[in-house]
Amino acid sequence: MRKGSKMTEEAKRKMSKSRMGESPWNKGKKLTEEHKRKLSENHRTKRGCSSPMKGKHYSEEVRKKNSEAQKKECLILKKEKSFLQIELLQDIKEKNILKNLF
Repeated sequence: MRKGSKMTEEAKRKMSKSRMGESPWNKGKKLTEEHKRKLSENHRTKRGCSSPMKGKHYSEEVRKKNSEAQKKECLILKKEKSFLQIELLQDIKEKNILKNLF
């Protein structure tokens, strides 16, 4: 079975039938307390509980500062985009690209 290819219904039925009656590999096994603790810690870390900003809030001053920085960045991107659009239009006019397309 290759990645991205669909399995036929017949193949699914055959696989299901061949696995009937088998129990999972970990059925009946018990986890040690240490293993449970490690799993718990790992789960907390991945969910972001160990984030340094967890439960904290930005001050009004910092929020305004970040807002201004974001606005400046947005203006710079808009200027670059408009400059690229103007450049593209000039290229189209100079090279008569539209005439060649139609």
